[in-house]
Amino acid sequence: MGVDISEGMLEVMRRKVEAAGLNGSVGGAAEHRAAATVRAEQGDCCALQFPDASFDTVTAAFGVRNFENREKALQEVLRVLRPGGHFVMLELGIPRNPIVRAAYKFYFTRIMPLIGAGISKDKAAYRYLPASVLDFPKPEDWMATMQKAGFAEVRHRPLSLGICNLFTGMRE
Repeated sequence: MGVDISEGMLEVMRRKVEAAGLNGSVGGAAEHRAAATVRAEQGDCCALQFPDASFDTVTAAFGVRNFENREKALQEVLRVLRPGGHFVMLELGIPRNPIVRAAYKFYFTRIMPLIGAGISKDKAAYRYLPASVLDFPKPEDWMATMQKAGFAEVRHRPLSLGICNLFTGMRE
């Protein structure tokens, strides 16, 4: 089940699901796979339309920083997780090593927006991306937010020198 507030993002997902043969259609690649069906629904992460304890795992990749109310979204994730269920989240971050951080911030705030805007013709999106990453809480602060929301066994693992961060938590 994929949920996004953006119908445009869901349409991209639906095309990829169909190409992978995971939309439940008969024929092609779907015949050679397990009977997996992936659905996409429009929804707000702060008001998920699923019953309590509906999922074993909830994942989020590179979007939590965009949530309007992160704490409310975490409470909703916790609500729809079954006891023992896991939340797994990837999010962009800022490297901790001062030399890597300086080089990364220079590239991320000055070079990448120029390249991205030149390719996509969307200057605002490539100004927003670095601003949203720089505004996201530091890993230890985000872990505290997850714990405050009620997650147990909250963990963090930096990936790619901290440019990406993996966070996990569990519903007891």
